Amino acid sequence: MFASSPRLCLSLLVVAAGLTLGCFRERTPPPAFRFECEADDECLALVDANGDPVLDADNNPYVERCISGLCQYPCAGSLLDLLTQSSACPAEQAGATCFNGTCSNLCDAAGEVESCSPPHRCLDFTSFELFSGMEADLAMLPQERPGICGQRCDDDDAVPCPTGQICLSGLCLPLGGGTTGDTGDTTDTGTTG
Repeated sequence: MFASSPRLCLSLLVVAAGLTLGCFRERTPPPAFRFECEADDECLALVDANGDPVLDADNNPYVERCISGLCQYPCAGSLLDLLTQSSACPAEQAGATCFNGTCSNLCDAAGEVESCSPPHRCLDFTSFELFSGMEADLAMLPQERPGICGQRCDDDDAVPCPTGQICLSGLCLPLGGGTTGDTGDTTDTGTTG
């Protein structure tokens, strides 16, 4: 299914993320606050200091949608996008990467206080089967117990994976094994099996 071994890809992912975020070893910045919502019209478009819309690579404005009761940025990439540092998430959200259909932040699962907005929780990378046996690689990340804010795609109430991705051991991954950088609708035809 993957162009190369999943373990090799994940090892490279961890190394790239560790090098990118190594200067935050002492303290991980908290994830971006997400507003609770019931409909898309309660969410906002991202604007710069001048009030102008912030545009993505396709020249479209970043606009939040109401996903799982929170205003979030939808995306169709995956954690593998950390390898190429080509996240479809707004650059203004430091540390955000696409995870299971939404832009999510890295977090420290060892933290005593939950740093993710419910229903998201800090998911320890070692809780994902694809990361098993990679404790030494994960130690290169700035968090004590590296994780990501979000929901496993195999949770009962999870949003389906973006189109072209499949849920594998709790992670939405592209069917072709490559990275994807385009945003997409996370509520239509994704796969959760």
